[in-house]
Amino acid sequence: MSGADVPVLELERLSLAYGETVVVRDVSLKVRAGEVYAVMGPNGAGKTTLLNGIVGMASRVEGRIVFDGEPLERINPQRAAKRRIAYVPQGRQLFPYASGRMNLWSGGYGRRDRGRLEKDIDDFIAAWPVAARVAKRNAEVMSGGEQQVIAIGRGALSKPRLMLIDEPSLGLAPILVQEVFKLIADVASDASHAGAAVVLVEQNVEAALSVADHVCILSGGQVVHQGARGDLTAADIGDMYLH
Repeated sequence: MSGADVPVLELERLSLAYGETVVVRDVSLKVRAGEVYAVMGPNGAGKTTLLNGIVGMASRVEGRIVFDGEPLERINPQRAAKRRIAYVPQGRQLFPYASGRMNLWSGGYGRRDRGRLEKDIDDFIAAWPVAARVAKRNAEVMSGGEQQVIAIGRGALSKPRLMLIDEPSLGLAPILVQEVFKLIADVASDASHAGAAVVLVEQNVEAALSVADHVCILSGGQVVHQGARGDLTAADIGDMYLH
């Protein structure tokens, strides 16, 4: 298998738990650079636990996590960041009293090319009008959509190999949902981001399908459907799993 064919992320029959409670059971998937893998399902299906488990915030019961062809062992969020795994959690978790620009800068904190980082921030702000609007505004007074653009931008500025994004459309106005999902597609495809692999947890089925290459549906912590985006329509997913 050539380097280009090696998945950035591979989960092999992964089961995860919090304490004694197993929440995710026997999940396998592969995500390559430049791909968006959407994970959907009802509340309590184990979607966020799956992301948490990848960065070591849930206990691995069984299975393997393989990152860039090597087993990902003894991982925690700090080690994950050093391995160029960016996590954009629910609620964004920006620094509330820092400006949009400073929050973006924090995404590149571990980068050594500080001069290039400043240019990358300038380019991001120039490319995304929402970011330009809040570049000098503290995060605490931004709208949810503005915060989400800055949170995803912060992750992208770390130059990730893998980005995990949890419920980016939650609570957003429709026009900002469109902007956020355009940004997610850009993170996966833009050469400046080195073609990050993206695992996206999302309840908005149509928004997720607008960017996804592959889809996994979880219910009760287990996979009930997995395949290419075209295998199911948004109506199929809604009727079968999300009602």
